[in-house]
Amino acid sequence: MIILCFGDSNTVGFYDSQGGWVERLRRALQHERPAEYIAVYNLGISGNRACDVRNRFDAEVAARVAMDPDEEAVIIIAIGTNDAAFLHKKGVTRSSKDEYTEALRVVVDKAQRITGQVIVCGLSPSDEQHSNPVPWNTRENDTISYRNSDIAAFDAIAKAIAQEMHTPFVDIQRTFYACNDVTKLLSDGVHPNDKGHQLIANAVRAQLEF
Repeated sequence: MIILCFGDSNTVGFYDSQGGWVERLRRALQHERPAEYIAVYNLGISGNRACDVRNRFDAEVAARVAMDPDEEAVIIIAIGTNDAAFLHKKGVTRSSKDEYTEALRVVVDKAQRITGQVIVCGLSPSDEQHSNPVPWNTRENDTISYRNSDIAAFDAIAKAIAQEMHTPFVDIQRTFYACNDVTKLLSDGVHPNDKGHQLIANAVRAQLEF
């Protein structure tokens, strides 16, 4: 089996001492099923938006499937936080809701043409004391904020697309808010810390059909 995990810096595993939720998932599956072949590919790229995943999707999948052509595939799509980033000078989110909707729908459609096991992950909330705005500069030379109102709106789009396309949805917002203090799950106000990544790994594992 091959598991392809598409996403952004949260998928890469920024700020997690164990390599992020994808690496935690890989280790959990290896522990559960030591006799089985399960290759987990972390295809997260920092700064990616849904349009970026759409544009590189075919090449990324082809390269991995070619390595294991007889293996069953699972595709996990965790993208949207950078789409929801608010640019202060422009007064808009980095992607419009329509742009995000169109790109994510294309990605899910492409994934479903390859495998029946496709999972869409929702977006983790932010700690606005540190994320509104964030202290780092952007490629747009603009002040940027990750505001929970925007994140929630894009998360709702991802959830609606998953429902519309009959794809399991990992509700990260609900998972994080079920904890008493979301700030204890985040490292810099945007990226999950060790605890946050473990919660995501657990929630994704629960959606896998094996």
